[in-house]
Amino acid sequence: MKTLITAIVFVVTFVATVLLLLFFTGNLSREGLARLRGDGEETALVPVAEDADETSALLTTLREKEKQLAEREAAIQEEEKRLALLRKELETLRDGLETMQKKVNESMDSADEAINTRMETVARSLASMEAKNAAQTLTSEMFTPDEAAMILQRIEEDRKRGEILNEMPPEEAAVVLQALKKRTYGS
Repeated sequence: MKTLITAIVFVVTFVATVLLLLFFTGNLSREGLARLRGDGEETALVPVAEDADETSALLTTLREKEKQLAEREAAIQEEEKRLALLRKELETLRDGLETMQKKVNESMDSADEAINTRMETVARSLASMEAKNAAQTLTSEMFTPDEAAMILQRIEEDRKRGEILNEMPPEEAAVVLQALKKRTYGS
């Protein structure tokens, strides 16, 4: 019984396979089935020759497209290599710029520190002078109004700062106060 069922399944599978092959090859039609049974007339092979010409043309077109795609792929690979080199070069330049920026910032910080130290020294010296002499020194050509404001800002005693401003001519005191206002309030 098992052998019979196995044989039937084998035959059905074989027939189904043959039918699928006929379907996919285009022979599962009345003409194709008639040819398989031996009925009907033999058809000429002329259409097949026409199909061969079309197939040849399609193959030629496909080969040309394949060649074009290969060329484009090669060009893309070259471009990717070039871009990778440029990316490395840009990273190197960026690292160099970051290093230079750090050095510039350090130089500016040390320069600012040196200026602050000098201004502190000048402020202490002017604070120890008489108010009239300190006012004449700050309004002389040695200092700009901004520098005078920077020095006055560093004098710790408000009273001494007021005395020095009081000894300045009113126009010059107004200019120095304007500069001091800008430094203090940023306006």
